[in-house]
Amino acid sequence: MNDMLIALTAREIGATIVTSNLLEFRRIATKMPGLKVAAP
Repeated sequence: MNDMLIALTAREIGATIVTSNLLEFRRIATKMPGLKVAAP
């Protein structure tokens, strides 16, 4: 649930999520167009 809120917030403000939890955020990104995720 927290990862989803982080993803929604990042997408709304146009930020890129920089995380070592790439698998989870890439899974979320498949359902959330515009979400940007990167490795640290």
